[in-house]
Amino acid sequence: MNRSILRFNILGVCCLLFGLPLIGRAQQDTVYTAADQMPYFPGCDQWDNQSQEKRACSNESLVSFIGNYLEYPDQARSEGIEGTVYVSFVIDAGGKVCHPSVLRDIGGACGSAALEVLEKMPPWQPALHRGQAVAVRLNLPIQFAFGANQDEQSGTYRIHWGMLKGNQISRTQ
Repeated sequence: MNRSILRFNILGVCCLLFGLPLIGRAQQDTVYTAADQMPYFPGCDQWDNQSQEKRACSNESLVSFIGNYLEYPDQARSEGIEGTVYVSFVIDAGGKVCHPSVLRDIGGACGSAALEVLEKMPPWQPALHRGQAVAVRLNLPIQFAFGANQDEQSGTYRIHWGMLKGNQISRTQ
C-alpha cells in the first residue's frame, strides 16, 4: 500500500514538473484579439499608456510609416486599380510583427505591397493583458488611391481598427 502511494506521488510530481512548462507554453502561444492594453506603434513614449493622446500618436505614426514605405505597384498603376487591401498580422509578446497575411486583396500586386510594408515595421510596444505582455492579432486597412499627393492624403487618412468577416467590416473601439 505504501508503494502504491509512493508511485502515485512520484507520478504526480513528475506530471507537475513536466506539465507546467507545457501549460506556460500554451499561454505563450495564445494570440488575443483584444487585450487590456492594445499594442502601440513606436514613437509615442512621451504619453502615458492607455491615454487618448498615446493612441492618437500611435495611429498617426503608423499612418506616417505606411505613407513613407508603401510603394504603389506598377501593375496596379497601369491597370488603374484603386481600393483597400485588408491585412492581418500579430504583434507578439516581444513587440515583433509576425504572421502577416492578406485578408482581402484588390489585385495588381497591392496585397504583396501591403505585406512588404508589414515586413519593414519596427518593433511595437506589445499588448498587455492582466499585466503580462501578450500576442495580439490586428487587422489593418491599407488604402491604394490615385489623386492628391501623399502629403495631402496623410492629413486626412484615418485608421479604423476593426474586424473583417467576409466582405463586412465591423468597427471596434
